[in-house]
Amino acid sequence: MYDNRLYTGYVIFDKFPSGTTEAEIEYDCGSRIGWENEYNEAGFLTYSSYSMRQTTKEIYKYDDEGNLINHHKL
Repeated sequence: MYDNRLYTGYVIFDKFPSGTTEAEIEYDCGSRIGWENEYNEAGFLTYSSYSMRQTTKEIYKYDDEGNLINHHKL
């Protein structure tokens, strides 16, 4: 809940000591629906998945410079 409403947006779950985001998850109307993203300390995306509630639909993996190295749909 945020302002007495079900939250929609990203929640940052972890941060590096430098303050940059390490992991975030997207919520829609209080439900985990959307993207889960992980970053390295340089701020590059290293992992991303798209989920609808408890079911993961797509997974993306990136190298340390943010270049896509693997993608698959489930």
